[in-house]
Amino acid sequence: MPHRLHRAFKLHIAKHRILLLSFLCVFSFSHAWGATANVDDPEQIKIRATTLIEDIIQGISDGDYALYSRHFSKPMKESQSRENFLELQRSLQKAIGKFQSLQYLGFYSQHGNLITLFKARFSKDKDHVLIRLVMEGYSADSKVTGLWFDSPALEK
Repeated sequence: MPHRLHRAFKLHIAKHRILLLSFLCVFSFSHAWGATANVDDPEQIKIRATTLIEDIIQGISDGDYALYSRHFSKPMKESQSRENFLELQRSLQKAIGKFQSLQYLGFYSQHGNLITLFKARFSKDKDHVLIRLVMEGYSADSKVTGLWFDSPALEK
């Protein structure tokens, strides 16, 4: 009987440790998030994200690598060389055409990053193109860490 009680007590302690660890993870994540982003002001996030995506799209439209990559984080810039940029520009223009319009949809947070969503129209694509722009949290100088254009026309 004492063995069963000892085992039950150990299980009870283990559950509390897991609960405490979960609480610490949530607290640490929320503390880190609070230090990197101001989610209390969605309008500022919209303004920053729109500025970033407009520069990127303008850079793609004009073939201007410096404008396209101006707000990229160092790893993003290293992964998006001028040659990669030119290939992206060619494939986007061939598959979906020239940029026409952009609409901000919103954002969500994940692992200290802000993922902003836009829908865009391009001249050759009858459907909207979903653009996901990932930023290193929110600050006036936040950098782009990810960029995706999602359209069935790009999957061909």
